[in-house]
Amino acid sequence: MQPSSQNRNSPKTIFERLDQRVKELNAFLIVLAIGLATLDATCFAALKLWAFYSGLFAMIPAARP
Repeated sequence: MQPSSQNRNSPKTIFERLDQRVKELNAFLIVLAIGLATLDATCFAALKLWAFYSGLFAMIPAARP
């Protein structure tokens, strides 16, 4: 049974459809935020490790041929 066109365009039905789309968008945005936070933490750790190891290797004297 199909709803009538007037029922389909009622404010309540439009709000329910919009609410469903917003819920789907919120789930996507949460996943995106978690992914970006993970990427940020990984880059921060990589930069800290690079700074540590570059300083460590700077203390090792270069081999002379």
